[in-house]
Amino acid sequence: MKLKLLTIFTCVLLLAAFSIPVMQHSVSIPAMPNTILSQIATTAPKGSIEWQVNINNAMGSSIAVTANESYFFVGGANITNATNGDFKPILWKFNNLREQEWNTTLDVTGNIFYGSGFTDVVISPDNNSVYAVGTVPRTSYYYEPILVKFGASYGSYIWNYTLKGGNYDRFYSVKVSPDSTTVYIAGARSNSSLYLYPSMFYVAAINADDGTLKTGWPYTIFLNGTYDISLANDLALSPTGDKLYVSGYYSVFNETKAVKLVALSTSDSSHLWNVTSGAVGKFTGIDISRDGEKIYALEDTPMYPMFFYIPMYPGQYTNLITINASDGEIIDKLPLSNNPSLLTTFALWSASGSSLSLSFNESKLYALANVLPVFMWSYSTLMVELDSSGTVTGALLSPNSQMMPSDLAPANDDESVYVVGYQFNIILSGYYYTLDFSMFLLKGSADPIPISPVLVFLFLFMNLLQFQSSAAQRTNTYILAGVGVAVVAVVAVSLLLVKKLGGK
Repeated sequence: MKLKLLTIFTCVLLLAAFSIPVMQHSVSIPAMPNTILSQIATTAPKGSIEWQVNINNAMGSSIAVTANESYFFVGGANITNATNGDFKPILWKFNNLREQEWNTTLDVTGNIFYGSGFTDVVISPDNNSVYAVGTVPRTSYYYEPILVKFGASYGSYIWNYTLKGGNYDRFYSVKVSPDSTTVYIAGARSNSSLYLYPSMFYVAAINADDGTLKTGWPYTIFLNGTYDISLANDLALSPTGDKLYVSGYYSVFNETKAVKLVALSTSDSSHLWNVTSGAVGKFTGIDISRDGEKIYALEDTPMYPMFFYIPMYPGQYTNLITINASDGEIIDKLPLSNNPSLLTTFALWSASGSSLSLSFNESKLYALANVLPVFMWSYSTLMVELDSSGTVTGALLSPNSQMMPSDLAPANDDESVYVVGYQFNIILSGYYYTLDFSMFLLKGSADPIPISPVLVFLFLFMNLLQFQSSAAQRTNTYILAGVGVAVVAVVAVSLLLVKKLGGK
């Protein structure tokens, strides 16, 4: 009799699990305390964080580290009023004792959303200059991109390069040639009043001495359709400096394929080759091997299809792609979404920004990743570590769920990484709210993540809601999620029934 009852309950639960429809849901945001962070603070309450520095009323977006790790340059935003959108580009310099040597803020006016500020920084190979790209407000509604050259020693302003005419132009990435004479920038221009639709893939080479555009540049791809997308979001240089690799996206509306990586000659911006992939998703970050033979790229699929063309919008990584740098041939394409390691080591991870870096001896890949506080989950991740096969070998956990990583740089010990980002609090007061931000800079390393049935269940649940680019992917995801829900429900209720019936 007991066995029959248990079998009936199990069958009912299985049928119910497979018949539950997918529903949208919302989670209320509780009030959080306004924690005032000290100017320089060190904390390591959880995970393998060696040290951490916080700056209040600021956001960190990018990091550049000198070759001997003596100095760290951090680009971001100085915030005077986060709720009203008053963000000013700022550059910090820290020494290896985590002491702030100086900071320089651009004195700009106008309100703009949190994407404002310096989004990428780089040190010249001769260590004399620092270059930062980002966005500055032009009016309360429009903004323009900017490249600024600073002296590395004292943060002195030298020159800037910007674009005029567009309402929503942006620079996302910056690199410097091996001889320190040329600065390369990548971004997007828009001829539309809708800033979500960038229409021009924009790459330029700038003279490092005076900030003027070099002959033969820029390289642009202009798409004129209302819903055509064209943008460039990350750069990598060959070791000899003769080739420039640009990740991004350009596709005509309703096309099934999109160009996501372009190789250019640095001598005259001539097109060498490009990599084409599925129309949905983008390369969120690229890096090149020290010998210049391979390019590594992470391809992501957005949580929401309508946002797939926004370079910094979080999505879920789907593929680790290895590309032959000489001709653009795809050597390997490892599907991370179907990687068993995601089920056995860490279940929920997504793109955050556009940072991918090889470790010092190239045995590992580090990628930004964050797990949002789903169902008020108590922690998130800052970085995931991959081996050459695309297997997740570890993750760097954050002390709390409000920390959002923006950029990373590998340390020379081949174990640690430097991560920069921001921490935020939403402070509710009646019907009103305010935003409280702080920049963080930390050094840490990845730890293996223990197997967690709860994380596995959350992975299955989130993938059920995740947009997939093909019917086959959607079908597999639905089946996988249904099986997961059914198994968890059956096991839980069966154990309760066995315990209850066994006690009588």
